[in-house]
Amino acid sequence: MLERGFEFAPGYRLQEFLGRGQFGQVWRASAPGGTAAAVKFIDLTEGSGQKEYAGVKRVKQIRHANLMPITAIWLLDKEGKVIEEPPDEATETIDVSSPGAHHSGMVVMPQVEPAWLVVAMLLGGNSLLHRLRDCTNQGMPGIPPKELLSYMGEAAKGLDFLNQPQHDLGGGPVAIQHCDVKPANIVMIGTSAVVCDFGLARILSRNQITATSASGTPAYMAPEAIDGKPSCSSDQYSLAVTYYHLRTGSLPLKEGSLFEVLDAHRAGRLDFSGVGDAEQAVLKKATDLDWQNRFASNEDFVDALREAIRGGQTRSTSAAGTTPAADHSRLTGPLETIGTTQGQNDTNESPLATIDTGFAAPRPDEVETVALSGQADDVVGSEGRVKGSWLKLKYVVPGSIACVLMLGLLMIPPSDGKKDQNGTDHEQADSEEIDGGGKQATKSAEQLLALAINQFDANEVDAAQMFAKAKDLNPSVGDITSRVLGQHSGAVERLLQTQDGSGLVTIGYDKSPYLWNLNLSSEASEPTVLLPTGSELIYPDALALSGDGKRILCGSGVSPYIWTIEAERTTDTQVKLPQHEDELLAVTWHPVDKPFVATASADGKIGVVELAPATVDSPHGSVARSKLFDSLIIAKTLAFDPGGEYLIAVGDQGRVQAISWKEITTRLEDDSALNAVPVNAEGTSAVCIDFVRADEKSLVAVGSLEGSITLWELGVQTEQRDRFAAHDQSPVEAIKVAHAGGGDVIAAAGGDGKISVWPVASPENRKTFAISSVAVAAVDLSADGRWVAAGGNDGTVWLWDHQAEKVARFISGADTVDSICIDSRGRWLIAGCGDGTIRMWDLVHCKLIALTVPVLQHKPEQAIPEVGRQAALSALH
Repeated sequence: MLERGFEFAPGYRLQEFLGRGQFGQVWRASAPGGTAAAVKFIDLTEGSGQKEYAGVKRVKQIRHANLMPITAIWLLDKEGKVIEEPPDEATETIDVSSPGAHHSGMVVMPQVEPAWLVVAMLLGGNSLLHRLRDCTNQGMPGIPPKELLSYMGEAAKGLDFLNQPQHDLGGGPVAIQHCDVKPANIVMIGTSAVVCDFGLARILSRNQITATSASGTPAYMAPEAIDGKPSCSSDQYSLAVTYYHLRTGSLPLKEGSLFEVLDAHRAGRLDFSGVGDAEQAVLKKATDLDWQNRFASNEDFVDALREAIRGGQTRSTSAAGTTPAADHSRLTGPLETIGTTQGQNDTNESPLATIDTGFAAPRPDEVETVALSGQADDVVGSEGRVKGSWLKLKYVVPGSIACVLMLGLLMIPPSDGKKDQNGTDHEQADSEEIDGGGKQATKSAEQLLALAINQFDANEVDAAQMFAKAKDLNPSVGDITSRVLGQHSGAVERLLQTQDGSGLVTIGYDKSPYLWNLNLSSEASEPTVLLPTGSELIYPDALALSGDGKRILCGSGVSPYIWTIEAERTTDTQVKLPQHEDELLAVTWHPVDKPFVATASADGKIGVVELAPATVDSPHGSVARSKLFDSLIIAKTLAFDPGGEYLIAVGDQGRVQAISWKEITTRLEDDSALNAVPVNAEGTSAVCIDFVRADEKSLVAVGSLEGSITLWELGVQTEQRDRFAAHDQSPVEAIKVAHAGGGDVIAAAGGDGKISVWPVASPENRKTFAISSVAVAAVDLSADGRWVAAGGNDGTVWLWDHQAEKVARFISGADTVDSICIDSRGRWLIAGCGDGTIRMWDLVHCKLIALTVPVLQHKPEQAIPEVGRQAALSALH
């Protein structure tokens, strides 16, 4: 049931398995409005489903700026269907874990056994644990004190709010202890820290230790919490241990067994010698075995740390060196203990505010265009402010006045201002004189459009001028409508084009990969299904095209198959490769040694198969030899570098490893294990990869969940060549590299709604453009590296000429765009959409639209307004 593409609630669809937390599975999911969520699935087969659901519902209502909220919760049955709540609060709530219960005289809902409790939260980027790893990788012992104290102060505010006796969980106001404060449960939203994952452990488990290890929660737990009797300052104890870990890079106790760790806490054997005496005194007070001797609040504890680091006398010690008892008067009252599970939470920053002119939303397939820069007076100044009167009006004039002024502008009919003494508009008259009437002018505009499209490749400048003239004659030629190539029954995840460009392979959540003919004259023909009847492609990376584009490798379940493509169709004969023992997750072809393929399965095995040459009896080839190797990671993505020297594997936990191809081939005949070289940096979780050519070497570009892109040079020991934050603390959703004549170009799509592009040789020239307030799911580059195509989770498709800094925006008509492709032959801009459709636009027409739009003063970091833009452009220019 829990698999990619599963829609467990309206608008919520699973995208990627992130890992297992203390209480169940954690998935990344798309949420309504194109946002992303971290979703936890807790197995309730042995729990009291309705009571746990009711408990989480109460915790869900707790709100504070430094506490990450729970956004939604559900109960699912065994089939994954949402169990509906009673129609109103007067209806009795049934404890469905007691099927024999009988309730007389009241309305009783049908008793459905809950199988899963589902909890959704915002998807996050870096936790403080990740930040610590970043700092240690840069040679620092830990997070710098000034930065760390800022995080600690914000976390303390959230915990103090939680610790106050003001939360009604069904039995009157109570104080709540988090009981799982640790670096992984404090995440950064922008530059602020929030405490996440509060509210589950107390409800879902009565034993805080049973599902943990010595390297997890017990390393931070107060002794009274270990004994199952947390106090009103147990979180302070954990926050102190967390601070020391983040400050020094090590825990204040020796490594050992779970029993030894717990015993060290109970006996007070914590070693804070990694900091100065004043800090030690504060930390010892915050971790006193007698909880009543700790600070009165978490904020008091952090204030004392600040004073200690400044070198002043702290409130943690008296003149005689003793530690007076803390005043816990404001923490009195009933006490609830609440722990957490592990997960990731984040939010996307919204674009700058824009004027809403009140126009109707654009219709499907409407095109909206804008230039990003142009004349000297329309560029971004050195202070980051955009020159030009329209943006000044936009940000200075109050909203209501600006709307009135804008409305007045929009009521003025477009004109070049040339009128005779009788008030005749000569621009309109000139258009009518071309062919003697409006209909003739429209026909002439259509002819100019066709001529501009046909001559674009030969003379782009002349083509653009013809297109501009056609728009003057008939503005409607600036509109463009997509055509639907075909449709899946689920969202389209991948688009793969054959080498000659005549075929397109599409993969959707419906698990049926199709091969389509792109040599279209009018309407598309039916696709070829690439799997035997009854088979499914469960994982989208379990399909790959050979380097010559003539064969397709596809994994169904545990069985990989190879098809040969003939005239945009596959043959009826397949070559079946040796099976794995578990489901295939990824497959790939070797780019140089074409008889070789590699496969990866969910049991951590990597298979290598050598294909025998075709013969009369086996015209499509057969298996010459094969072997399964043990891998240190479960690879969800496989790819060879362009030279075929390394096989790159991206693991399910975001780890990346490189395996020498020479080593693989030499060990096909023996039983020795493979040596894998780690690639991505400590503390980062890889999302996507592509390959770069630099200095006659192949580099792998790794995009991370934390928003960074790192270039690695492959070798016996991988070396980091460059690293930069492409998308600030938002996941890098996709990477594409174009091997252009002037040097490689990288494009990246981000969860922050931005696309970035830059030459590998000069990363300082990176350009970023905000296309949406929601995530950008897909990105592609033209072969020359000039044009960037992107698809957003708001259903928009963008084509950006980053050299001229001009862009065109198209409305797909679908809720989301999940994949994007620039046709290698230059004919189509293709989008795979969330509604299962494969939509195509004439690529040259799209380019002409982007190049011929009047210059609009625009700040690249600002998303273009969603409403009334087309009318505003007509009035302003």
